Amino acid sequence: MKRPLRLLLVLGVLLPFLLLRNEGVRGWLVEGMAYMRDGGAPGVLLFLGLEAVAGLLVMPIWLMSAMAGYVYGFPGGVALAVPGVVLAGACGFGAGRLLFSRGFRPVFTQGPYWKAVQRAVTREGLKVTTLLRVTPVMPQNFLPYLMASTSLTAGRFALGSLLGLLPVTALQVYVGSLVKDAAALVAGETGVGGPLRWAAPALALVVTVGAGLVLVRVGRRMLRETLAAADAEASDNLSQTTQTP
Repeated sequence: MKRPLRLLLVLGVLLPFLLLRNEGVRGWLVEGMAYMRDGGAPGVLLFLGLEAVAGLLVMPIWLMSAMAGYVYGFPGGVALAVPGVVLAGACGFGAGRLLFSRGFRPVFTQGPYWKAVQRAVTREGLKVTTLLRVTPVMPQNFLPYLMASTSLTAGRFALGSLLGLLPVTALQVYVGSLVKDAAALVAGETGVGGPLRWAAPALALVVTVGAGLVLVRVGRRMLRETLAAADAEASDNLSQTTQTP
Protein backbone atom coordinates (compact mmCIF):
# COMPACT_ATOMS: atom_id res chain seq x y z
CA MET A 1 0.00 0.00 0.00
CA LYS A 2 1.31 3.41 -0.92
CA ARG A 3 2.30 5.75 1.90
CA PRO A 4 -0.48 8.35 1.30
CA LEU A 5 -3.08 5.57 1.42
CA ARG A 6 -1.58 4.22 4.65
CA LEU A 7 -1.82 7.68 6.21
CA LEU A 8 -5.43 7.96 5.03
CA LEU A 9 -6.29 4.62 6.61
CA VAL A 10 -4.64 5.56 9.92
CA LEU A 11 -6.48 8.89 9.91
CA GLY A 12 -9.76 7.09 9.28
CA VAL A 13 -9.16 4.85 12.29
CA LEU A 14 -8.13 7.67 14.65
CA LEU A 15 -10.55 10.39 13.53
CA PRO A 16 -13.68 9.14 15.37
CA PHE A 17 -11.82 8.88 18.67
CA LEU A 18 -10.21 12.28 18.25
CA LEU A 19 -13.54 13.91 17.44
CA LEU A 20 -15.33 12.40 20.42
CA ARG A 21 -12.57 13.59 22.76
CA ASN A 22 -12.92 17.16 21.52
CA GLU A 23 -14.95 19.30 23.92
CA GLY A 24 -16.25 21.48 21.09
CA VAL A 25 -17.61 18.47 19.20
CA ARG A 26 -19.17 17.07 22.37
CA GLY A 27 -20.82 20.39 23.13
CA TRP A 28 -22.18 20.62 19.60
CA LEU A 29 -23.67 17.12 19.88
CA VAL A 30 -25.32 18.01 23.18
CA GLU A 31 -26.83 21.13 21.62
CA GLY A 32 -27.92 19.06 18.65
CA MET A 33 -29.79 16.63 20.90
CA ALA A 34 -31.57 19.51 22.57
CA TYR A 35 -32.65 20.78 19.16
CA MET A 36 -33.79 17.28 18.07
CA ARG A 37 -35.95 16.98 21.17
CA ASP A 38 -37.80 20.25 20.50
CA GLY A 39 -37.30 20.65 16.74
CA GLY A 40 -39.99 18.37 15.35
CA ALA A 41 -39.42 17.34 11.71
CA PRO A 42 -36.26 19.49 11.33
CA GLY A 43 -34.88 17.72 14.40
CA VAL A 44 -35.48 14.36 12.74
CA LEU A 45 -33.72 15.57 9.60
CA LEU A 46 -30.80 16.74 11.73
CA PHE A 47 -30.55 13.28 13.30
CA LEU A 48 -30.54 11.56 9.91
CA GLY A 49 -27.98 14.03 8.60
CA LEU A 50 -25.71 13.30 11.55
CA GLU A 51 -26.17 9.57 10.92
CA ALA A 52 -25.01 10.02 7.34
CA VAL A 53 -21.93 11.97 8.45
CA ALA A 54 -21.24 9.40 11.19
CA GLY A 55 -21.27 6.64 8.57
CA LEU A 56 -18.77 8.49 6.41
CA LEU A 57 -16.47 9.18 9.37
CA VAL A 58 -16.76 5.60 10.72
CA MET A 59 -18.06 6.85 14.06
CA PRO A 60 -19.08 4.16 16.60
CA ILE A 61 -22.57 3.02 15.61
CA TRP A 62 -23.77 2.85 19.22
CA LEU A 63 -23.54 6.62 19.64
CA MET A 64 -26.28 7.70 17.24
CA SER A 65 -28.57 4.85 18.32
CA ALA A 66 -28.13 5.81 21.97
CA MET A 67 -28.80 9.44 21.05
CA ALA A 68 -32.07 8.38 19.41
CA GLY A 69 -33.06 6.63 22.63
CA TYR A 70 -32.14 9.68 24.71
CA VAL A 71 -34.07 12.10 22.50
CA TYR A 72 -37.09 10.06 21.41
CA GLY A 73 -37.30 7.36 24.06
CA PHE A 74 -38.07 3.70 23.56
CA PRO A 75 -39.59 2.44 21.26
CA GLY A 76 -39.87 5.77 19.39
CA GLY A 77 -36.10 5.94 19.08
CA VAL A 78 -35.99 2.50 17.45
CA ALA A 79 -38.27 3.70 14.65
CA LEU A 80 -35.71 6.39 13.83
CA ALA A 81 -32.44 4.68 14.75
CA VAL A 82 -32.99 1.59 12.57
CA PRO A 83 -33.38 3.46 9.26
CA GLY A 84 -30.68 5.84 10.49
CA VAL A 85 -28.09 3.11 10.98
CA VAL A 86 -28.97 1.68 7.56
CA LEU A 87 -28.48 5.15 6.06
CA ALA A 88 -25.10 5.48 7.78
CA GLY A 89 -24.02 2.12 6.41
CA ALA A 90 -25.18 3.03 2.92
CA CYS A 91 -23.14 6.25 3.01
CA GLY A 92 -20.03 4.36 4.10
CA PHE A 93 -20.65 1.71 1.46
CA GLY A 94 -20.98 4.33 -1.28
CA ALA A 95 -17.85 6.15 -0.14
CA GLY A 96 -15.99 2.83 -0.06
CA ARG A 97 -17.01 2.05 -3.63
CA LEU A 98 -15.70 5.46 -4.68
CA LEU A 99 -12.39 4.88 -2.91
CA PHE A 100 -11.93 1.39 -4.33
CA SER A 101 -12.69 2.66 -7.84
CA ARG A 102 -9.73 5.02 -7.36
CA GLY A 103 -7.36 2.19 -6.45
CA PHE A 104 -7.62 2.26 -2.63
CA ARG A 105 -7.18 -1.31 -1.34
CA PRO A 106 -6.56 -1.77 2.42
CA VAL A 107 -4.21 -4.63 3.28
CA PHE A 108 -6.97 -6.17 5.39
CA THR A 109 -9.05 -6.95 2.31
CA GLN A 110 -6.19 -9.02 0.86
CA GLY A 111 -6.07 -11.48 3.79
CA PRO A 112 -7.31 -15.09 3.48
CA TYR A 113 -10.32 -14.47 5.75
CA TRP A 114 -11.55 -11.52 3.72
CA LYS A 115 -10.97 -13.36 0.46
CA ALA A 116 -13.21 -16.11 1.82
CA VAL A 117 -15.81 -13.47 2.64
CA GLN A 118 -15.59 -12.14 -0.91
CA ARG A 119 -16.18 -15.61 -2.33
CA ALA A 120 -19.09 -16.20 0.06
CA VAL A 121 -20.64 -12.85 -0.92
CA THR A 122 -20.61 -13.97 -4.55
CA ARG A 123 -22.72 -16.98 -3.57
CA GLU A 124 -24.98 -15.58 -0.84
CA GLY A 125 -24.48 -11.84 -0.44
CA LEU A 126 -27.56 -11.07 1.64
CA LYS A 127 -26.97 -13.96 4.04
CA VAL A 128 -23.31 -13.14 4.57
CA THR A 129 -24.02 -9.44 5.12
CA THR A 130 -26.71 -10.22 7.69
CA LEU A 131 -24.42 -12.62 9.54
CA LEU A 132 -21.51 -10.17 9.53
CA ARG A 133 -23.81 -7.49 10.91
CA VAL A 134 -25.24 -9.63 13.68
CA THR A 135 -21.88 -11.21 14.57
CA PRO A 136 -19.25 -8.90 16.13
CA VAL A 137 -16.28 -10.41 14.26
CA MET A 138 -15.09 -6.95 13.21
CA PRO A 139 -15.85 -3.29 14.04
CA GLN A 140 -19.27 -2.56 12.55
CA ASN A 141 -18.41 1.05 11.73
CA PHE A 142 -15.69 -0.11 9.28
CA LEU A 143 -17.73 -2.92 7.73
CA PRO A 144 -19.47 -0.77 5.06
CA TYR A 145 -16.12 0.30 3.63
CA LEU A 146 -14.81 -3.25 3.65
CA MET A 147 -17.95 -4.73 2.07
CA ALA A 148 -17.68 -2.13 -0.69
CA SER A 149 -14.59 -4.03 -1.89
CA THR A 150 -16.76 -7.07 -2.72
CA SER A 151 -19.26 -7.69 -5.52
CA LEU A 152 -22.17 -7.07 -3.14
CA THR A 153 -24.89 -4.73 -4.41
CA ALA A 154 -25.87 -1.67 -2.38
CA GLY A 155 -29.44 -2.93 -2.01
CA ARG A 156 -28.41 -6.26 -0.52
CA PHE A 157 -25.97 -4.55 1.81
CA ALA A 158 -28.70 -2.19 3.04
CA LEU A 159 -31.19 -5.03 3.60
CA GLY A 160 -28.59 -7.22 5.31
CA SER A 161 -27.64 -4.30 7.56
CA LEU A 162 -31.28 -3.77 8.47
CA LEU A 163 -31.81 -7.41 9.40
CA GLY A 164 -28.50 -7.89 11.18
CA LEU A 165 -28.34 -4.64 13.16
CA LEU A 166 -31.96 -4.54 14.32
CA PRO A 167 -31.44 -6.39 17.65
CA VAL A 168 -28.30 -4.53 18.75
CA THR A 169 -29.71 -1.19 17.60
CA ALA A 170 -32.81 -1.75 19.70
CA LEU A 171 -30.61 -2.51 22.72
CA GLN A 172 -28.51 0.62 22.16
CA VAL A 173 -31.64 2.77 21.87
CA TYR A 174 -32.97 1.22 25.05
CA VAL A 175 -29.79 2.01 26.97
CA GLY A 176 -29.81 5.55 25.61
CA SER A 177 -33.39 6.03 26.77
CA LEU A 178 -32.26 5.42 30.36
CA VAL A 179 -29.56 8.10 30.32
CA LYS A 180 -30.58 11.40 31.88
CA ASP A 181 -27.61 13.58 30.95
CA ALA A 182 -26.72 14.33 27.31
CA ALA A 183 -23.11 15.23 28.10
CA ALA A 184 -22.59 11.90 29.86
CA LEU A 185 -24.06 10.06 26.88
CA VAL A 186 -21.71 11.75 24.42
CA ALA A 187 -18.79 10.94 26.72
CA GLY A 188 -19.80 7.28 26.71
CA GLU A 189 -20.94 7.28 30.33
CA THR A 190 -24.29 5.55 29.92
CA GLY A 191 -24.53 3.98 33.37
CA VAL A 192 -27.76 4.65 35.24
CA GLY A 193 -27.50 4.59 39.02
CA GLY A 194 -29.96 3.24 41.50
CA PRO A 195 -31.40 -0.29 41.55
CA LEU A 196 -34.98 0.99 41.62
CA ARG A 197 -34.46 2.81 38.36
CA TRP A 198 -33.45 -0.46 36.72
CA ALA A 199 -36.18 -2.58 38.34
CA ALA A 200 -39.03 -1.71 35.95
CA PRO A 201 -37.21 -2.31 32.65
CA ALA A 202 -35.06 -5.21 33.95
CA LEU A 203 -37.10 -7.94 32.27
CA ALA A 204 -37.06 -6.21 28.88
CA LEU A 205 -33.30 -5.72 29.12
CA VAL A 206 -32.65 -9.37 30.01
CA VAL A 207 -34.80 -10.56 27.12
CA THR A 208 -33.07 -8.22 24.67
CA VAL A 209 -29.56 -9.20 25.78
CA GLY A 210 -30.47 -12.89 25.78
CA ALA A 211 -31.83 -12.68 22.26
CA GLY A 212 -28.72 -10.85 21.13
CA LEU A 213 -26.41 -13.52 22.60
CA VAL A 214 -28.35 -16.28 20.90
CA LEU A 215 -28.17 -14.47 17.58
CA VAL A 216 -24.42 -13.98 17.97
CA ARG A 217 -23.82 -17.67 18.67
CA VAL A 218 -26.00 -18.78 15.76
CA GLY A 219 -24.52 -16.12 13.51
CA ARG A 220 -20.93 -17.20 14.19
CA ARG A 221 -21.73 -20.82 13.45
CA MET A 222 -23.60 -20.02 10.24
CA LEU A 223 -20.87 -17.62 9.12
CA ARG A 224 -18.19 -20.29 9.57
CA GLU A 225 -20.30 -22.74 7.58
CA THR A 226 -20.88 -20.24 4.79
CA LEU A 227 -17.19 -19.32 4.53
CA ALA A 228 -16.17 -22.99 4.59
CA ALA A 229 -18.65 -23.77 1.81
CA ALA A 230 -17.30 -20.91 -0.28
CA ASP A 231 -13.72 -22.13 0.22
CA ALA A 232 -14.70 -25.69 -0.70
CA GLU A 233 -16.45 -24.50 -3.86
CA ALA A 234 -13.44 -22.39 -4.83
CA SER A 235 -11.12 -25.38 -4.30
CA ASP A 236 -13.36 -27.63 -6.42
CA ASN A 237 -13.43 -25.08 -9.23
CA LEU A 238 -9.63 -24.76 -9.09
CA SER A 239 -9.22 -28.53 -9.15
CA GLN A 240 -11.54 -28.87 -12.16
CA THR A 241 -9.67 -26.10 -13.96
CA THR A 242 -6.27 -27.72 -13.44
CA GLN A 243 -7.58 -31.12 -14.55
CA THR A 244 -9.05 -29.80 -17.77
CA PRO A 245 -6.77 -30.81 -20.67
